[in-house]
Amino acid sequence: MTSTLRPATPDEMAALAPTGALRVALNVGTPISFLPGSGDKPSGVLHDLARELAAQLGVPFEPMLFHSIPEVLAAMKSGEADVTGTNATPARSVDIAYTGTVVEMELGYLVSADSRLRSAEEVAAPGVRVGVMQGSTSQKVMPGRLPEAVVVPVPGLEAAGRMLQEGVIDAFTTNKPALFEIVDAVPGLHVLPGGWGQEEWAMGVPRHRAGGLQYLEDFLVLARERGSVEAAMRRAGLRGASASVAGTTNKR
Repeated sequence: MTSTLRPATPDEMAALAPTGALRVALNVGTPISFLPGSGDKPSGVLHDLARELAAQLGVPFEPMLFHSIPEVLAAMKSGEADVTGTNATPARSVDIAYTGTVVEMELGYLVSADSRLRSAEEVAAPGVRVGVMQGSTSQKVMPGRLPEAVVVPVPGLEAAGRMLQEGVIDAFTTNKPALFEIVDAVPGLHVLPGGWGQEEWAMGVPRHRAGGLQYLEDFLVLARERGSVEAAMRRAGLRGASASVAGTTNKR
C-alpha cells in the first residue's frame, strides 16, 4: 500500500515556497528537465516531479524556463528559484542542497553519420574536436580526460547538432538522454557505442534554504512508491538512463 506524505511544517513551506508558489528552474530542451511538447502538454522528469510536489504542498506550480545550466544555477544561487534538478556535483553543492540520486544517466558521445570515429575510446585520439556544453561539468573534466583532443565550448544542444552537421566539431559529449534528443531533431547523427561515465541527477533546493530539503527527500520516497519517477521518464522518452531505486545518497 502506498503511504501518504505528512503536511509540510510552516518552516518547510517558507523554505520551499516563500512566494506562495513553487518556482522551478527548468533547463529547456532536455528530457530530464523540460521538453515543450505541443500545446499544453510539456514533459520532462523535473517538470513532472516538481508539478506533483507543488500539488502535494498545495501551492501553484510556477515553471521558470532557462536555456542553459549556468542560468539554472544562477537562479538557484540567488533564490529566484525554489527547486531544480541537475547533475549533483560537489561544485554545485556549494549553492544547492541536493537530495539523494534520483536518476543515473550514462555519459557518451554524438557524431555525424560519416564520422571516422566508431567508438567512445576513439574520441581520445589527437586533434579530435570535442564539443561540450558551455559551463557544464564536462567542460571542466574533458581537458584532463582527453588531453590530446581539442575541447570546444558549445552554447546549447541545438548548436551542437548544427556544429556536427557543419563539421565544426567531430564529436559532442553530454548525458545520453540529451544526445538521443539531438538525434531525434537532427538527421544524420548517431550516438557512439560505449560511454565514459555517468551523471547522478538529483533534485535540490537553494543551499541558504536547506530547511526544505528533508521534505523534498520525503516526497521523493513517496514518488518512487507511486511510480512517479518511472512514469515521468517514460513520458519524456528518456533513454540512456535508469531510476535510482533507493535514492543513493549524494555525499557532498
